[in-house]
Amino acid sequence: MKILLTAFEPFGGERVNAALEAMRRTPERIGDREIVKLTVPTVFGKSTRTVVMAIRRHRPDAVLCLGQAAGRS
Repeated sequence: MKILLTAFEPFGGERVNAALEAMRRTPERIGDREIVKLTVPTVFGKSTRTVVMAIRRHRPDAVLCLGQAAGRS
């Protein structure tokens, strides 16, 4: 099984994106599951194209998109 794991690069003036840091700390394999990691740019339109291209290239069984909501509890 292959999982595509995505997270945005830092944005909104932030230097760190907690979701990106979590993705980076995720191992390349979990059991028999291969984890493909993708950093998504925060450029309108480019982000969607980047993820769609990765799905076409890697043909994952699942896609998990991580995110943060800065300033929210």
